[in-house]
Amino acid sequence: MAESAPNLVPELETRFEPIMVRSEATQPVAKRPVAAVLALGCVALLMLGAQPVILGAWLGAHRLSVPELSYAAMAEMLALGAVSGGMAALLQHRHLWAWSLVGSVGLILANAGCLAANGLGLVACRALAGACGGVIVWIGAGVITRSRSAAQLSAIYLGAQALSQAALAAALPFLAPRLGADAGAWALGLMALVTAPLVLLIPRQLPDLPRPDAGQGALSGVGVSGLLSSALMMAGVVGLWVFVDAIGRADHVSATVGAYAVSASLVMQIAGAAAVATLGGRLAPATTLLVAGLLELLVVGVLAGFKGDLPFVAATLLFGFLWSVVLPMFVPLLIRSDPTRRAAMLLSGAQLLGSSAGPLVTGALASEADVRPVLAVSAVLMAGAVAALLVLLQLERRGAPGRPA
Repeated sequence: MAESAPNLVPELETRFEPIMVRSEATQPVAKRPVAAVLALGCVALLMLGAQPVILGAWLGAHRLSVPELSYAAMAEMLALGAVSGGMAALLQHRHLWAWSLVGSVGLILANAGCLAANGLGLVACRALAGACGGVIVWIGAGVITRSRSAAQLSAIYLGAQALSQAALAAALPFLAPRLGADAGAWALGLMALVTAPLVLLIPRQLPDLPRPDAGQGALSGVGVSGLLSSALMMAGVVGLWVFVDAIGRADHVSATVGAYAVSASLVMQIAGAAAVATLGGRLAPATTLLVAGLLELLVVGVLAGFKGDLPFVAATLLFGFLWSVVLPMFVPLLIRSDPTRRAAMLLSGAQLLGSSAGPLVTGALASEADVRPVLAVSAVLMAGAVAALLVLLQLERRGAPGRPA
């Protein structure tokens, strides 16, 4: 087992027990290190909430073409998912000070590189930012999956991400007149620089996860089913989300109403995260995810079958709320289904890879003249996620580890 991690705060164990990370051989990670890890994670994921604005500014300045904009968005999310997932599969949580320093410094340099880059150079810089962010996301996933209240902590993390991304989106219009198309890169780089000292609060290591029983692989069938469901769900959600505004315009929703609906959906994401943070310990993960998946299909049905401002706004608001419910509830589901927590450690990577692939899949049959095929493809992906959840439950009933849903 790992040696005790230094510079933690064991005397806070009782007071902050719900968000402690426990191990027989390691002292609990107290509130301050947990907050530092989550803050760094929010900075690593800031770009995802502001991609349309930041990449759109470079497009408007003719520093990216339309295909290059798509490459930049995809490259960053793929790098985030591949690095965080790859590190979760291959590495123990050791030398976290060094890894977090690499991630923070890399984010600073990648965003600084964007200031002078054009075209494929910008694509490369965003891919580097994604890879460095993936290192930090891996550390955050390690803290969350070792928590006794994983769903609540994951929901707090998600809510903090939504708030920080909203703050960045609100600030960019005020920065753009002075900083031009590079306002986003300046803001991202400055946030990475300001939060870099938080590396000093990161624990050096986390306790090792339990090893699989003899004769079992590192990942069980239930774990694979849960990860597949998560990836499909996020592919459907993000694949629909990036086209929501275009779908509204096609249904003659006014630009003002569309902008309001998107902004209000972000508020509903925060509300969903708050609901899970409050109730997560009392919610059955599988049941909650199944209900949320069916409601997401209802959202697609409303967007496909009803036109006008009211149905569009209602569907978009519900969609935002469900998004923040689905993301954190996969954590306790995978922990329950795979007590080694190895599947849960791979969750962030699976969700990011699904998110990056979603728009490519849903947009494959769409065109500028008709974006409505996005709805059908999104529905297929979401239905696939629900089916994978049902497979997981069936495998559990046949004797896989875990408690009833």
